Amino acid sequence: MAHAGEVPLSDRNQYFIEIALGAEYPEAYFISRLVKWKTSVRLWVEGALPVVLREELDALVLEINTLTNRRLIEEMKDPDLANLILYWGTPDSFLEIEPEAEAMLRENDGIFRVQFDAHYYIRSGRIFLNAERLFFDFDQRHFLREELTQSLGLMQDSDRFPESIFYRKQSKVTAYSEMDQYLIRVLYDERIVPKMPMKKLIELLEAIEIENEKTIPLRE
Repeated sequence: MAHAGEVPLSDRNQYFIEIALGAEYPEAYFISRLVKWKTSVRLWVEGALPVVLREELDALVLEINTLTNRRLIEEMKDPDLANLILYWGTPDSFLEIEPEAEAMLRENDGIFRVQFDAHYYIRSGRIFLNAERLFFDFDQRHFLREELTQSLGLMQDSDRFPESIFYRKQSKVTAYSEMDQYLIRVLYDERIVPKMPMKKLIELLEAIEIENEKTIPLRE
């Protein structure tokens, strides 16, 4: 195949590079630095979720599991078994657990933090949603979807595609765009692994796009 600098990636695959790696152009890295979960995500919810948020979480877990074609996320009944904790509460209570998140909380009503191993596989994480400020249903649903999705490894924001859950500016998006669905499918394709050579990653992105083009229409 031609070098990535000579043959531009499609919008969808360029967006994957941008959101999963934080790089505008794939040649920014020789080795892919994307991160993802290798194990199942064992989710525990800390705090009494409002009804709309509880319903949204149940639907979102089902949607992500369907997109990844696996039981990627499972909610736990025992917090000791969890590797991802969703906190619905006040900033002060969250800072008792994550004091280093203070600067992030001053500017955001929802945040996520993940830890990954030397192979760039995520091993644990925390999500916080501010119960003191997220009053409206659409805000609760938006922040839950954005933070949970980003905690899966799609961690960057973008100024492109206002219909995307990863849109950087103020947004009321409460559903995945076709582009978002594609990114989730690609990240959790078993052929995509962290630290793979960038050339190999680009080859796989192009192959996966061909496989998916009947499912998700290409943008004009």
